[in-house]
Amino acid sequence: MTSFTLRPVALATDMPDNKGVLVFAEEKLIAILSRLDASFHGKAKGKWFLEMGFGSGDHHVPAPFDQLSDAVRWIADTLLPDGDVSARQLAEIDRSFGSKPQPAEWRIRYLAETLNERL
Repeated sequence: MTSFTLRPVALATDMPDNKGVLVFAEEKLIAILSRLDASFHGKAKGKWFLEMGFGSGDHHVPAPFDQLSDAVRWIADTLLPDGDVSARQLAEIDRSFGSKPQPAEWRIRYLAETLNERL
């Protein structure tokens, strides 16, 4: 199984879409995702968009993802030739980030998880 880590970040944009997530696979940056928060996104508002994907897989830009776990599954299947992600890890991503997380919650959860891993 590939170990994925998601790190919330603020994106430097002139748009309301400034919530982002860096996705690491085995401690290597594999993707950058942004949350589509502007009202002009219509039905895509609130979904996650792949801004940049790294890896050896041949891929196209996918439609926005409903959940971060959907994006991680696509990243594992498409960008990593031998990538695999467990159902447990996907459930943990949904539980940690939820469907509409707030930036402060992201930082608190990330710091708590980081501290737990180090203890």
